[in-house]
Amino acid sequence: MREAVETGHVDFFTTVQKLRQSRINMIQTADQYIFLHKAALVAILCIGTTITSTDIEARIAILDNKLQSGKTKMETEFQAVCSACADKEEERLSDDNLYNVYENSQTVANKLKNRVQTILPKEMYRAKLRCENTEVTDYINAVLVP
Repeated sequence: MREAVETGHVDFFTTVQKLRQSRINMIQTADQYIFLHKAALVAILCIGTTITSTDIEARIAILDNKLQSGKTKMETEFQAVCSACADKEEERLSDDNLYNVYENSQTVANKLKNRVQTILPKEMYRAKLRCENTEVTDYINAVLVP
C-alpha cells in the first residue's frame, strides 16, 4: 500500500515475484490474482479509515456529517468498499457455474457424511480423500483454501 500512496499505482507482477522468493507457491491461480487485486483495492480505499477506540466517537461524528451529495461520509465510504468487493454478474455466471456445483455432496452415499445438509463444499474447492478401496468415496465435507 506504501507503493500505491507514493507512486499512485501498484506493480503486482514485481510484488508477486518478490513474495515468491520466500514463499514459493504464492499466488498461482487466476482466482488468487483476482483476489489479490480486489484486496489491494479495498486496502487502498480504506487508507486513512483506521481509528483507535479512543477516537471512535469523534470519527463517527465526522462520518455522520452530510456531504454536498446529501449522503453522509459513512455512506460514501461504505458504498466505495461495497463496489470494490462486488462480483460482476458475468463473473459469477462464467465457467458454467463451476463455483456453485455441489455434485458429490448430493449423492445418496455422501449425504450421510454431511452434518448439516445446508452447508456443503463446492465441487471446485472440496478436499478429496485418498482411498485404496474403490468402494469407498473420496468425499469429505471440507474445502481447501488456496
